[in-house]
Amino acid sequence: MMGSRKRLPLAAAAVITATLLSACEPERGVRATRDFDRKVDVACVERALNDSFPHVSRYDYVDDGYGTFTKGTQVAQFTYYRSDDRRGVSWVEVGDTKQGARLSHSFTGLGMELPQEDFPEALSKMRQANAALAAQCQLELGTAKLKEIGQDVDALND
Repeated sequence: MMGSRKRLPLAAAAVITATLLSACEPERGVRATRDFDRKVDVACVERALNDSFPHVSRYDYVDDGYGTFTKGTQVAQFTYYRSDDRRGVSWVEVGDTKQGARLSHSFTGLGMELPQEDFPEALSKMRQANAALAAQCQLELGTAKLKEIGQDVDALND
């Protein structure tokens, strides 16, 4: 079963980006980013996540250059997991670069720190997603180290 696919207008993507960058609502969680020297088959990423998770949503937007991608990059974002309290979300983002493509994999939320007890399950889901991407799309993320964003994450030290 394919997940829902939504295309965000540029104005909506700008609002989301502005919210992420807002000083009153800092981003919290973990992220790993890896550059590939080839283009990434976005349809394969979508299939792999849909095969592994029951609720995958796709959002396409043009990046404003204040985050993971350079300004003007067309990005496909796939959300596939939400924490029980719905504050944290796991997603994969894919965008082309001059040399190939960048893939970013995150579990983040906005505002207050995410509860430490949310991370073990989220990291397990991220490993599951990484395995699906490796098996179906030959996208190995093993060299991309998860980095803490705006808070300490105890589960990274286990």
